[in-house]
Amino acid sequence: MAIGARKQPLYDQLVDILTEKIDHEYRAGDMIPSERELSERYGLSRTTVRLALQELERLGLVVRQHGRGTFVTDRSAKATNLMQSYSFTEQMRAMGRDPETTILDFCEMEPIRIWPSIWDYVSVIAFLSSSAFVLPTTCP
Repeated sequence: MAIGARKQPLYDQLVDILTEKIDHEYRAGDMIPSERELSERYGLSRTTVRLALQELERLGLVVRQHGRGTFVTDRSAKATNLMQSYSFTEQMRAMGRDPETTILDFCEMEPIRIWPSIWDYVSVIAFLSSSAFVLPTTCP
């Protein structure tokens, strides 16, 4: 596959190529070619290659050891976190942004109970009566 033929950043194209090689050619612990070798092989700058390797490291596909090289990680031993939740703050920080929260307005409101008479009719769903639902309104 030729680098630069698609409308995708060059480093991202290299990530795709190396991911394919990691999945099908390399094994855990194998050393992948150096930055210099990759830049010569694909006709890319070392900076572009470095960005691709940083992304592979972020994805957990490789581990980089200063002075030794870049090695394919053993993904079979890694447990998958099925309870991982989405965090807007963490995602923005990973992108180099500084998220913040700004309170535009604040006031206290009384909750509005949707079914105030549920206690009288159905004891099975009595837990619903303890749930307060606040309807969106403007503060006085």
